[in-house]
Amino acid sequence: MGRYWGSGRRTVEQTRGIEVGALQRAGYFAASKQGWWIWRHEGEITGNAQIGWDGERLTIRAQVIDIGWTPCRFGGHRFWFRCSCGRHVATLYSPNGRPWGCRHCYRRTYATRQAVPRDRHLLRAQRIRRRLGGSPNMLEDFPPKPKGMHWQRYKRMRDVHDLA
Repeated sequence: MGRYWGSGRRTVEQTRGIEVGALQRAGYFAASKQGWWIWRHEGEITGNAQIGWDGERLTIRAQVIDIGWTPCRFGGHRFWFRCSCGRHVATLYSPNGRPWGCRHCYRRTYATRQAVPRDRHLLRAQRIRRRLGGSPNMLEDFPPKPKGMHWQRYKRMRDVHDLA
């Protein structure tokens, strides 16, 4: 159970990270590719790094990252990062420009794990508001349904928000 002031550990939300799925969606594992990866927070650029995939190795800021993959049940395969500690993870973190590692190596936790139980519900409601394109402020009206979202999903998210 988290304390009111938290456990003092840094969270993954406060640390710059890179997800293997985001790299795959950007086309890095389809063919050799070089480019820049940019991190943003609330629309502002907070950092960037040179990244490259040569078909066998991923290089981020001159650090070689091991990539593994597992076959999927109905064909294809799923990529994973291999951390230096031996874990297969989907996200690697680099606090303050240090070498890339998993959240266990850098002792990172999630913000909701440090929150008091009543605050977890507030964090959940605010996250739903942000996903719908609104403000996390609970005093403002609930955001309208985004274009392209099914009404059933919108109603389900609204129900979860109201319950929280």
